[in-house]
Amino acid sequence: MTPFAILLEGDFTLVDFDPAERFVHVDPDRVLVKEKATTKRVVEVMKPALGQNIIFSMHHVPVVMNPFQWGGGNCIWQPEGWCPAGHHLDPLCFFHLQETGILGIEEGVWGLRTFMGKWVPISFHSMVGHFGRIASATVLDAERMKEELLSMGPEALETVGVSAKEAAEILGRMTKKQ
Repeated sequence: MTPFAILLEGDFTLVDFDPAERFVHVDPDRVLVKEKATTKRVVEVMKPALGQNIIFSMHHVPVVMNPFQWGGGNCIWQPEGWCPAGHHLDPLCFFHLQETGILGIEEGVWGLRTFMGKWVPISFHSMVGHFGRIASATVLDAERMKEELLSMGPEALETVGVSAKEAAEILGRMTKKQ
């Protein structure tokens, strides 16, 4: 298993975006996030985590809070009278999904299979037309992380941005908690 960690934050849109398009579901491959000077396909960023146990969080983040506008001022859909995240039904809601499970695709739908076997679909399309954030990382148990850190040499640690001193401190904290 290759450890996986991402943070996407920006304006979410679609390939060939048309604000008049009302959709309940779109091909997840069309969902884009515009982060500063780059635009990324969300599913391309998520693909390396397929089949892995991850913690996943996806939510809207109002840049400037305005309680009189849909989503606190974070929804471009208000003039259209409809929103893929449901702001037309509940204007004050903030979309949020957080779950842990095995990332997969079932019948064309991205989702997480939880420890209890429940399928939790990931509605990437609910982010379209909003500023938001997706954060995700593989779930590693402490013992395995400790073993991997111990097996890495100083050069390998530095290639992932961890100094030998920092690794020693992390290992020390992990050892104390056991």
